[in-house]
Amino acid sequence: MQIILTVFPRESKHRMAATSLLLAQFMAVDSISYYFVSQNFVLNIGLLSKSYNIVVKYKNELNYRK
Repeated sequence: MQIILTVFPRESKHRMAATSLLLAQFMAVDSISYYFVSQNFVLNIGLLSKSYNIVVKYKNELNYRK
């Protein structure tokens, strides 16, 4: 009985490329987001604070229901 499944050697190159591509996409989105937020910092910090407060309030309501 085989418990641990391993990746076939031919397939591992494709998986590594897919992982690298995903990391590159995350880095690109992060850079674009940083640029946008830094260009409109005063406006965005207010909006981010408002969103944060909404999430905190929602989490507190969920804890209250338990």
